[in-house]
Amino acid sequence: MNHEEFIVEPKEGTRDPLSLFFNSIGLHMAGGLSGGDFLSATPTHMHLNLNEWVSLERPGTYRLRIVSHRVTDHPTNDSPYSGEPLPVQSNSIELKIIAPDASWQAAQLAGIRQVLNSEVLNREPPTGSSATSELRQAALTRLRYLGTEEAAREMARRLGGEDNNGDFECMFGLIGSPHRAAGLEEMNRLFDNPVFPVSQLFLTTMAILPLDPAESPETLEAKREANRHALNERLMSALLHKRGKALAISLDAALDNGEAKTPEGAQKRVIAELVGVFRALSPDQQATWLQYRWDAVKDPKWIPLLRSIAQQYQDYSNDRETVAYQSLQVTGTALKRWYELDAEGARDAVIKEIVRPKPRYDASVLGILPDKTLPEVEQPLAQHFLATDDYDVEGKIASLIFRYADADVWPEVASKVTRNLETWACVSQDTMLAYALRVDPRIAETLIERAIAARGEAAGACRRGLFSEIGKLSTDPILEDLAIKSLADSDPSVAQDAADYLGSYGSADAEQPLWDRYEAWSKEWSRREKEMRYVYGGENPNAEQARLGESLARALASGVGWLADERKIRRIEQLGVGQTMSQLAENALSAWSQRPLVIVCMAIGIRSEPYRFDLAQYDLHSTEALKTKLRQFPRGTRFLWDSSNCGSSTEALNIFSEISQFATENGIVLQRAPAANAIDNLGEGSGG
Repeated sequence: MNHEEFIVEPKEGTRDPLSLFFNSIGLHMAGGLSGGDFLSATPTHMHLNLNEWVSLERPGTYRLRIVSHRVTDHPTNDSPYSGEPLPVQSNSIELKIIAPDASWQAAQLAGIRQVLNSEVLNREPPTGSSATSELRQAALTRLRYLGTEEAAREMARRLGGEDNNGDFECMFGLIGSPHRAAGLEEMNRLFDNPVFPVSQLFLTTMAILPLDPAESPETLEAKREANRHALNERLMSALLHKRGKALAISLDAALDNGEAKTPEGAQKRVIAELVGVFRALSPDQQATWLQYRWDAVKDPKWIPLLRSIAQQYQDYSNDRETVAYQSLQVTGTALKRWYELDAEGARDAVIKEIVRPKPRYDASVLGILPDKTLPEVEQPLAQHFLATDDYDVEGKIASLIFRYADADVWPEVASKVTRNLETWACVSQDTMLAYALRVDPRIAETLIERAIAARGEAAGACRRGLFSEIGKLSTDPILEDLAIKSLADSDPSVAQDAADYLGSYGSADAEQPLWDRYEAWSKEWSRREKEMRYVYGGENPNAEQARLGESLARALASGVGWLADERKIRRIEQLGVGQTMSQLAENALSAWSQRPLVIVCMAIGIRSEPYRFDLAQYDLHSTEALKTKLRQFPRGTRFLWDSSNCGSSTEALNIFSEISQFATENGIVLQRAPAANAIDNLGEGSGG
């Protein structure tokens, strides 16, 4: 992140240790998560490591000064967000660099190894902010900058795919080392070792180390890609000899490049090895296999292991948050994969988890059963819901009540919902209101009105996202009516949420109220753009009003319940205030102006949303939403179907067939887009 320039004089004997990485990788970091503040009499401290930017490689005396570009002037019309940069230059300091002493370097390396090999240090995961983690980080930093041949070899040996932070340190250390050749030699030796894991970062590092820093970035990038391709092919051969954990990590790297498949004839051995070594992998690696690599190794041989992992119960309430999250991610995914392979065998385990007083998962995991309701879990869920005041447990149980309970449970839980409504955690409140809306809309209307009206210090801020969150679970004409009323709420964030809900779920009846509110907003804020401008590092009291206007404009331009044609989009643009709203309208006009209009099918690959569809300015999340939108176009409108990102599965073909038949029945012309450059070169497609 190039906020600072490190100016060293004389330049001779210095270099940027990471220029080879950035020039060959094809990307440059330009920022990151950051905030802003106004300058004051209190100093702002930035702690930076000179070795990250400048390597001083000859003995001698150097002068260092730094130019920082973090400071900016006040925003102006030409630079509306943070103003023009004002470079700030430091004083100079003098550094005297002496020749390295071999015995000192050897002692440093021995001390580093002692820390990194410590049994105490390696008993806990290499994450968090504990004292042992800080010791590990300090040792890795010293190893990275030691600059000896043996340090380069040591970093190669420690680039093992099990400590993400440590692997990055070793990768950058190898690339920045003055002894890259020694590191590469060690990596080549390790590559074919049956028990050494070849990770993604190991491959990336090996592809960069042989490059010549003097060559152009374009040449470096091309050569790195060629090196990586060759290493991918080499890894496929090496997999045949890898064993245990080394096989698991190496196979993960091979599959991640998108070119490889499990070696022919090795599938059974690979699965057996993975199952055997799975518990020795880190939680992150286990989750990766079960979530993202599952299709490559899916097999009934996993069932006993998945059953064992899914049923290992632990109360994580007193554990570190990171540890609990990782463990629950693995056990929850294991339960879902077990059910996928053996639905009958896993069903009782799912139900047992649902009726725990403190279930480990919510309905995103435990909602996998096909049953619309589960009468046997309703009473335990209601009792546990009433007994707990733990907001996390309460939210999980609420999601399970919504998923599996019918109206019979409502009388039992209604008193708690009514009592806690204004002060509840938002997950519990929104989920139980969605449940009430499903089983008793009349009572739900009163409760939702109360939740929206909640104000004051004791009340939470749930009203600001209530419509959108309930809408994800349950929609109803009552909710639409309440959202229309809330467009005029005195809290602009409530009105904004109502506009967002009506854009995503509203019927055609919601369009005119949105226009009325947008026109009133435009009349109030017209020619007051400066009052709504974002103030970097400060707070603008009108920021919520700006977001309300943007939500109203977005809802009108891309709402599901009506068609926004060119005339309407231009009206949205005329009523808009500010650059953001102008850009929103321009983007909608650009998408609308394409002729013929293109329906882009995209395979998402998640259970709740397997496919999405882009059509003009509309983002449609299901085939039913696509059909609803197509009905709004005049008969005879012509569309092209772009399936380049839709996959080649039978299901994808069936979707096209379904939409094609729907188009025919509704007087719409649907044709396949050309196979190549489907959007950029819209030639005549073959008949649908």
